[in-house]
Amino acid sequence: MKKQLLAVLVAVMAFGMVSVSALNADIQLPLSGNGFLGEIHYPVTDDIDLVLGLDVAIPLHDDAGLSTELVGGLSLPIPVLGRHVIAVSATKSAVKDSEFELGNLDVTKTWLYELSQGLQIGVQLNVLSVQLKGDRTISLLSSVGPVLRANIDLF
Repeated sequence: MKKQLLAVLVAVMAFGMVSVSALNADIQLPLSGNGFLGEIHYPVTDDIDLVLGLDVAIPLHDDAGLSTELVGGLSLPIPVLGRHVIAVSATKSAVKDSEFELGNLDVTKTWLYELSQGLQIGVQLNVLSVQLKGDRTISLLSSVGPVLRANIDLF
């Protein structure tokens, strides 16, 4: 059985039916206590990156659930202003049986300095933050903090 499976796998790869591609992404972590646990910047085109983020709070009590925040957006060049990340967040509170709700629409700018090959340190500025639920407030230049970014190359 193993020999047959290996033979099929080799045949499929030999005929070019399966393409193997590399995973090349940037992982960005905040060095301060605010922000997301991490952001993954995955290149989609030459100028546009897909940005995914996750923040999970583990409760200390048994009666509470996980508090989760998911982030999705794009990193793209904006004319005159340069490269910015435009992202939308969805949050789920620690209350059991709660649903995900829209959080904020954030526009952030990051300046990075290369420490070594594949490792950068910098500053991230939250240029614009629009609260999508509740009061619907808009904040300009609401936060600034240090970040660390590493390039991950697999295969």
